[in-house]
Amino acid sequence: MRLLLPILCAAALCAGESDYQQSDQDAFAGLNMTPPSGSTQSANNLDPHVGVEVQGVYPNTTAERMDVQKGDVVTSINGSPITSMTDLRNEVSLIGVGGTATFEILRNGQKIVKTDTLGAWPKNVPREPIDEAAERRFRDWQSRRLDRTQQAVASLRKQVEDIERQANARAAAAAARSGPLTPAQAMQMPVGEALAALPAFHLTLNVAHDAIDAGRIASDRSVAWDARVLIGSPEPVIH
Repeated sequence: MRLLLPILCAAALCAGESDYQQSDQDAFAGLNMTPPSGSTQSANNLDPHVGVEVQGVYPNTTAERMDVQKGDVVTSINGSPITSMTDLRNEVSLIGVGGTATFEILRNGQKIVKTDTLGAWPKNVPREPIDEAAERRFRDWQSRRLDRTQQAVASLRKQVEDIERQANARAAAAAARSGPLTPAQAMQMPVGEALAALPAFHLTLNVAHDAIDAGRIASDRSVAWDARVLIGSPEPVIH
């Protein structure tokens, strides 16, 4: 895929410092461009189908006056989003020679806005055709690669979370062995381990009766049962 980049360039930087031979047909911004590289996308947090990357700037052109630099990413012109090199060329042509163009540029994650008028396409600068199909294939390949990278990162993050959860469970189990298990500790443990570490159930029954003597319960007297289940706490005194 790297071999595509030279092919996708709009034109080589062949113009010198001398004056261009102006034509009166097409507008010219003065950019040498390619689709953004993977590193440029990462630096600017870009989707693969957004913007074009500047590989060079022709001297004495609109781009030079705007102080556009190598590595900048043009994301829109006059408010229209740029998703391909064809988009950029079409927008410049639509504005026309002498028209005002406002470029939105990303440079190291920072948005920059530049405005200037467009000149005419110089006769001594080749108007190289853009291979739209090749550019689309390249951007689609970048998009698939980004998806694979994001899936790998998500998988790694899940592994780290699982390791942390297991470490917390072991720490909670160790703490339970040295003292009563708290609800917060139990929540960090697998259910089976948490149940095994919980203190035993304590059941206290209190029988109250109204009897003639302490040795017998009259059959016609009422019996009240007071059952309490206490977990991890001392048995209370029941009267």
